[in-house]
Amino acid sequence: MLTRAQKIEIVKNLRELLWNSLLSVFCKFSGISFEKQKKLKEAFKEKGIEAKVVKTSLLKKALELEGIPSNELQGQILAAFGKDEVQAAKIFYQFAKENLNQKNEKLNFVLGIALEDGKLKKLLPEDLKFLATLPTVQESKAKLYFALKSLLSRFLFDLQNLQKRLLLILASKK
Repeated sequence: MLTRAQKIEIVKNLRELLWNSLLSVFCKFSGISFEKQKKLKEAFKEKGIEAKVVKTSLLKKALELEGIPSNELQGQILAAFGKDEVQAAKIFYQFAKENLNQKNEKLNFVLGIALEDGKLKKLLPEDLKFLATLPTVQESKAKLYFALKSLLSRFLFDLQNLQKRLLLILASKK
């Protein structure tokens, strides 16, 4: 049983994590084996994202102190606090898609908090799913690079063909 002082400290830490994360994601989970939970936490750790199971009542208190309603938080909650705008949601989404095969295994988005323009903004589960399916910044840069490279190659090819045609026209006029 946690003491009052410990609870106050946990709420304080949760509030700090909310303000120091670009995206905080809260998922309800059940029926997931310890091994799979460990694997999920390792996936977060690899990306530098802090993830932990949080006591729902303390999380609700932290959100309440920030002026964010959190009635949807119930049951076991796994929280992830990310330093970028999409990675935490992507990891939850990919993990659920690839690792949860049993009917009793559940991992569902419940709530998200985004730090936007110096304010905490509440995100709904459908917002989190949308973010989770977006490409990462690296993926977007790679796609843009190859699109531009393809465009430039096509442009140079067309320019060479135009040059050949002009030379043929000029040669036929002589």
